[in-house]
Amino acid sequence: MQRYVLKRVAQGIIVLFVVTIIIFVLGQLSGAPVDLMTRHFSTPEVSEQLRERWGLDESLPVQYWRFISGIARGDFGESVRYGQPALEVWLTYLPNTLILATAAMSIVLIISIPTGILSAIRVGGWFDKFAKIFAIMGQSMPEYWLGLMLILAFSIHLGWLPTSGMGTFQQLLMPAFTLSYYFIASLTRLTRSTMLDVLDSDYIKMARIKGVPENLVIVKHAFKNALVSILSLLGVMIISLPTTSVITEVVFRWPGIGRLLVNAALERDFPLVRTCFLLISVGYIVASIVADILYAYVDPRIRYK
Repeated sequence: MQRYVLKRVAQGIIVLFVVTIIIFVLGQLSGAPVDLMTRHFSTPEVSEQLRERWGLDESLPVQYWRFISGIARGDFGESVRYGQPALEVWLTYLPNTLILATAAMSIVLIISIPTGILSAIRVGGWFDKFAKIFAIMGQSMPEYWLGLMLILAFSIHLGWLPTSGMGTFQQLLMPAFTLSYYFIASLTRLTRSTMLDVLDSDYIKMARIKGVPENLVIVKHAFKNALVSILSLLGVMIISLPTTSVITEVVFRWPGIGRLLVNAALERDFPLVRTCFLLISVGYIVASIVADILYAYVDPRIRYK
């Protein structure tokens, strides 16, 4: 197990190194932030001073080395827009995104797993048909369109919920559901298909023949063995919810890191864009490693050598 963990950590470091190169190159291709900020009022002398301040007058290898060495020291650079360390700006907006992601994840767990289990138990019935339609809609419906339809229905026509902003429970409901719907559909379909495979296993049939109560068969035997596949998707969801909230945060004007990333990209705030993408990548890598390790503890049959 230890050897496997060390191997995965080494792979994660290599992936992260490649990500830093991609982020740096894409940032350079989009143009210099000084040209955007000073195109209407600045003189060449002021522009040159700003380039020297942010190190944009140096060669690309030197800029990349400064970027990498700064990350190693915990220095992600200074935000062009805010005039503060990019990491501090990112950490300021992170709690808002975590609130939204936590609410969305709670909705996912409350709806998807029970729905998938009941759909597998009552396969072919009216609930199973409803669950399949509900899941297909969730995976087919664009996130921005769902958000706009919720605003149109519950804010404009019914007047029950506010259209945007953050601060109250009512303002959290529509963004959380919008962000969670795709993941609800994915986890519902996975839970249903995995439970169907497990319920058709020989040991489940033997447990029923022995007279084990049906509830115990479903919870202790079937769901426990189906949990391995479910955990693989949950691990991805936990990190994907905060990082895929860009559209939801823009539609509902939620002050999180997704909206921060969009504004930083539009204003060519390179240090802030790099910080957002880099920390998102770190989250994906850590989540995948943790999910793989959890498999062995959930299913004793899995052993890493």
